[in-house]
This record gives sequence, structure tokens and C-alpha cells, in this order.
Amino acid sequence: MILGSIWLHFSGRISKLENRLLKLEEDSKTLAPISDIMRGYQPDRERPDAYAAIQASGPANVPAPGVDSALAWCPAAEDKGMEWIELHYESPVLAKEIRIHTTFNPGAVVRVLGGPNGGDLQELWAGTGPQEPIHVIPISPPTEMTRLKLELDTAKIPGWNEIDAVALVDAAGKTIWAHSAICSSVWSKPVK
Repeated sequence: MILGSIWLHFSGRISKLENRLLKLEEDSKTLAPISDIMRGYQPDRERPDAYAAIQASGPANVPAPGVDSALAWCPAAEDKGMEWIELHYESPVLAKEIRIHTTFNPGAVVRVLGGPNGGDLQELWAGTGPQEPIHVIPISPPTEMTRLKLELDTAKIPGWNEIDAVALVDAAGKTIWAHSAICSSVWSKPVK
């Protein structure tokens, strides 16, 4: 009698667990297409920080490279010519590497300068940037900096050129993201 009662109790619990599992499987079939849609999510272009310089601070957050995203900095005009963005880091970093995360039409960065707050910036790199989502620039010898300035030739790479984030990597391999940024111009929604 006791054994039968225990069996009924556990049998009922197993049945409830099986029903929950079936429900979770159904939900996962529904949520999978929604997650595909969300991968391309872009915030409202009318937000005050859409495409602003601040979007290039912090870790890379654009869902996929090769897409236009208001989560990246975008200059005011496409194919205009020279533009710049200056990133500031919270404390000095002895950087051995710079990682530029681009999201749309990479390769427009033609020059990178770095240095301390209030001091002169020195050229760390100049040339033709790769048309890759992440442009890695080694710095030898490692250089201490709290700010970094990227110069872009937007006429060089057709279309809009967007930067998602810029990281400094120190000698220990730690990645440090910018905490603020200023720029030459920002794309904004045209006024009607």
C-alpha cells in the first residue's frame, strides 16, 4: 500500500516534468525564428545617441559585421573625405595592440594617433586599412595612452563607414574599451 502510494506520487511528478519538457520544446521552436529577427535589430534612428561618437565606446555590440547599425558611430556623409573620431580611456593603458571593430564598409581608417590626455598625439600607424571587420594594429614598443584618434578617408571606401568599438590591449592581454568619444561629424536623420 505504501509502495503504491509512493509510486503514484512520483509517477505524477514525472508526468508533470514530461509535460514541462514538451512545452519547452514547443517554445524553442517558436523562439528560434524570433532570435533570427532580433539579430538584425537596430534601435530607433531618432534616438539622440544613434550613430553618435559614444556608440564607438564600450565593447563591440553590433550583432553582425557588414550591417548598418545605429549602435556604431557613423560620420555625417558618405564618401565625403576626411573624418575623425577620438576615443578616451578611463586610465592610462600601456597598449601593445589596437583593435578597431568596424561594422559597415571597413577599410576607411588611414591613420591612428595616440597619447596621454593633454599631451601631443603621436602617429602609431598610417596606411591602407584592411577591409575586415576587425583591424588589428600592433604597437611596438608598447605605448602608454589615454586617448586615441582615428582618421578616416571616407571617399576611399564607397558607402557609409561605421565604427562599432575600439579596444586597447595591454601587455597582459587585457582588453580595455574606450569610455567616451568625440568626432568630426555624426550622421543624423534628415529633418522633414
